[in-house]
Amino acid sequence: MLTRETVEGELVQALAEFRPAQAGQVSGGGPSQLALNSLDMVELTLIVEERWGVEIRAGDADELRSVRELAELIVRLRQRQ
Repeated sequence: MLTRETVEGELVQALAEFRPAQAGQVSGGGPSQLALNSLDMVELTLIVEERWGVEIRAGDADELRSVRELAELIVRLRQRQ
């Protein structure tokens, strides 16, 4: 079963790979702020869609403010499949 904690850890790793300058600022242990510009959010959305096989609508992506929120959304979307 996919858990929020597992997804958070993988998200932190993905963020560190494409935004190494912010790697130390993002952790999975709390509601870490994403603080991504629109291009980075598009890239992260593509990574998420490819990795977890879910589609994140633009409106949902615009409202995401933290790694935890994104992880929770991924888990919810996977449960609907």
